[in-house]
Amino acid sequence: MAKSSFVVGIGGNIGSGKTTLAKIFQEFGAEIVDADRIGWSLLKKSTKEYRKVIKTFGESILDKDQNVDRKKLGEIIFANPRKLRTLNRIVHPALLSKLRQEIRKKEGMVVIDAALLFNWRMEKEIDAAILVSAPKRLKIERIRKLGMSRKEVEQRLNRQMPETMMAKKADFIIKNNGTRQDLRNKAAELWQLFSKCQST
Repeated sequence: MAKSSFVVGIGGNIGSGKTTLAKIFQEFGAEIVDADRIGWSLLKKSTKEYRKVIKTFGESILDKDQNVDRKKLGEIIFANPRKLRTLNRIVHPALLSKLRQEIRKKEGMVVIDAALLFNWRMEKEIDAAILVSAPKRLKIERIRKLGMSRKEVEQRLNRQMPETMMAKKADFIIKNNGTRQDLRNKAAELWQLFSKCQST
């Protein structure tokens, strides 16, 4: 997809540890493309997506500085599947366009950190797709440490593609049910494999 590059996508549910895995690959030397960062950059003031979201969901989702408040917007969209789909229709076309642009600009080992990797069917466009898997109990535990209620975590998990469906699309599945060092060891094995693939 990108010139002189080997592109790896990382997908998985909230709390699975996909961003932690991406950061480990970054430590190994990978260039990271963060889909979440791109998505939120599209909701900065003055963008057409920002204006559409305010028009659709109202000014109650703004903070005192007129920025979109992630928590307020999250409470609305994850409580209502129809509203989540509406937001996705507003943001995803531009997000995917920018995501592909960023990938094309990079060289070497490129890692995409994207919760919706498999929803977007990006596994068909890249060299390798990884699913980061974890037991539901662990996902809930990890996200609750960030200050989210159990109900909020459950709502988000219920709106995401089940791991069983993602597993059918993935080239590799990493079980992240141990320590960060365990995850790093698994990542190192894949890194060696990807490095060989890149050099051939």
